[in-house]
Amino acid sequence: MRIRTVLPRLAALAVALLAAAPAGAQSVRGHVVEPAGEPVAGAVVMLLDEHGRRVAATLTDAQGGFAVRGGGPGTYSLRAERVGYAHAVSPALPLAQGEAVEQRLVLEPRQVTLEPLLVTGTQRECTIRPQAEAAIAWEELRKALDAAAVADQARRHAFRTRLLRRDRTLYSRRTYNQQEWTSPDFTSEPFHATPVHRLAQHGYVEGAAGDSMVFHAPDANTLLSDAFLDHHCFRLRERRGSVGLEFAPTADRTLPDVRGILWMDRRTARLRRLEYTYVNLPWANPDDLLGGELNFEQLPDGAWIVRRWLVRMPRLRAAEDGTTYVAGIVEQVGEIVSIQPREN
Repeated sequence: MRIRTVLPRLAALAVALLAAAPAGAQSVRGHVVEPAGEPVAGAVVMLLDEHGRRVAATLTDAQGGFAVRGGGPGTYSLRAERVGYAHAVSPALPLAQGEAVEQRLVLEPRQVTLEPLLVTGTQRECTIRPQAEAAIAWEELRKALDAAAVADQARRHAFRTRLLRRDRTLYSRRTYNQQEWTSPDFTSEPFHATPVHRLAQHGYVEGAAGDSMVFHAPDANTLLSDAFLDHHCFRLRERRGSVGLEFAPTADRTLPDVRGILWMDRRTARLRRLEYTYVNLPWANPDDLLGGELNFEQLPDGAWIVRRWLVRMPRLRAAEDGTTYVAGIVEQVGEIVSIQPREN
C-alpha cells in the first residue's frame, strides 16, 4: 500500500513592505508603534472597506513599517493587531483615485490573563466556534494564525528543511527502517497546502478504501476558515502552565476529520503547539496514534514559523476475515534547519 502525506505550507512569518503601488492605485503606508514610539514588528495590518470587509493585509517589518493597497476609490480604515497587544483602528480614510496617505497606529501592550479552569464532572455540550471563556484564548490564537496566513502569502523568506521518514512497530515503537534527507536548496514553499474547500468536501484522509491514501494536515488557513469553525466544537483545556483550545468535529461530520488541541502559554498567551488526531477512519486508530503535531516558534522580529512537524500514518494489513487493521506506524518528521531572506 502506498501512503503519502500532504503537509501544510510552512508558515514563514518574516515580512517586508509591499512593492510600490502601481500608478492609479490607492495606497496607505505608515508605521505601527507602542505608546513610547518603539516599533512593533510582525503586527498584522488590515485594510478594511466601509463595510468592515478585509481588502488587503500585510505584516509590519522590523521598523514597524507597512504598506497596503486599496481596491479602488472609497472610504477605508486600518486595523492592526498582534499577540499580546490590544488592537488599534484608524479613523476613516477617504481615498481618491491614485491617492496615497500616511497613517500611524499605536498598539497598547496588554497582559492577557487566562484564568485557571474549573473542571466539573458534567459533559459540556458542543459549542460551535469558541465562545465564553474560550473566546479570550481564541482571540490570541487567531492573531498568531492570521499572521501565519498573511506572511505565507508574502513569501519573503526561504527555507531549508530536513525530512525524516521511519517505520515503527505499533506498540513497542521500535524503528526498523529510516530515511533522512535535507533539501539542497532554499525554497519559499516547501510543502503544498490543501485548499480548505477540499478538506470540507472530502475530509482529511482521501483514498482510505483503495490502495493509496493521502493524509492532510491542518494549517493556519484551515483553522481560521468558516468551514472549520462551523464543523467543530471547542472548549478549553489546561496542562502544566499551558492553556489549550480543544476542537473536535461535530456529531454530524462523518468524513475523516481531525480533533486536537492548540496549546498556548498561560502567562504570555503565545501559540506553542498544535496536536491533532485523525478520526472517523474506516479502521480503528489504536491508542490515538494516528495524527500529528506542529510546533510553532516566534522569530525575534515578531514573525512566526512552524519550526517542526510530525505526521503518524498507518501501515495496514488485511486480516483473514477480510477486514483491515493497523499493523504499524509510518512517521514523517520535518523541521526548518535554516532561514534566509528570499531574493526578489
